[in-house]
Amino acid sequence: MQNKWLLVCWAGIHAAAGIAQNALSTADVLASARRDMAVILQAEQMDYARQTAPRLPFVEQVGLRTETDRFDWQRQEFLARLNVNGLKEMRRQGQYQQSVQQLAGLQYQGLLHEALAKRYAALIQYRYLQRQIAVSNRLLLVYQDEINVLQKRAALNAGVDIAAILKAEYERDELALQLSGASDRLQQLRKAIQLQAQLPSDQWELDTTGFVRPDQIIGIASSLPDVPENNPGLAGQAAKIARQEAAYLLEKAQAQQVLDFVQLRHNNRPDDPFGQNLSIGLGINLPFKGTSSYKLAVLKIEKSAAVAELELERVARNLDLDDARAGITASGCSIPPWPWNRWKTARRSSP
Repeated sequence: MQNKWLLVCWAGIHAAAGIAQNALSTADVLASARRDMAVILQAEQMDYARQTAPRLPFVEQVGLRTETDRFDWQRQEFLARLNVNGLKEMRRQGQYQQSVQQLAGLQYQGLLHEALAKRYAALIQYRYLQRQIAVSNRLLLVYQDEINVLQKRAALNAGVDIAAILKAEYERDELALQLSGASDRLQQLRKAIQLQAQLPSDQWELDTTGFVRPDQIIGIASSLPDVPENNPGLAGQAAKIARQEAAYLLEKAQAQQVLDFVQLRHNNRPDDPFGQNLSIGLGINLPFKGTSSYKLAVLKIEKSAAVAELELERVARNLDLDDARAGITASGCSIPPWPWNRWKTARRSSP
């Protein structure tokens, strides 16, 4: 007998150890958001863009030309031309590249937040189904006990209406169908969480000890700022506006470039000294905008549209936040009614 109890204790200890080893914390599930495929691809793209960020060189083009004078090969002329970029244009190009990299980083943060939101939703739905299934199982036993009592009273001719038995059986069967659907959804969520967390086995149980309580949710909701400036969508839209502004300044710097090229000419006249055969020339751009004025106007329109889109996005986010805060405050962060409440309501309304 003593050996039997020792065997039971040994099995219980190993079972508890196995459960502890297979416990899955919410932190592990949320940390897997960084291993999401979309997040990984965006991170690789950011690293590649950072390593291969183009820089506008000072020298744009080097050319060498030659020309004969009266088909006399001894009087062959040579010309070397150096096309350059403006210093202001080079600076604006660097600022534009910085805005592009900043936008890519914010897009990475947005994808990371989306991956986190998916995992939060899966965890909440998983916990909700767990509690719903537990309550439904207890309620199913209550329905079955009620049916047994009604059937025994009917067998004893205790004045039980057959409609009451049929109604109780119908409610039991309806609850059994709901319980089956909830169990199927729970299994689907288990597979989804397992894939998201990249677990090697399906032998795990979710650790819910760190879940936020309803009273904590109310406090967090009331402390949220009215304007969520740190929202990834708003920050990304603001980065797009900054990129549009950088593109506008870059186009403006290109239109204002003064020095076009520097050239050196050698006339190669044998009778003249070498110094008299050399000449230096400069190419100067006149302040005529041409097509650049059209490009600048298009960039202004695009920036104005981006600013309007940002304002609309901010208003929409604020409305969503107000609706969520009001909903939490009005409902007291209560969980939707369980089948147990519906059973009590049905019992009060039954004949």
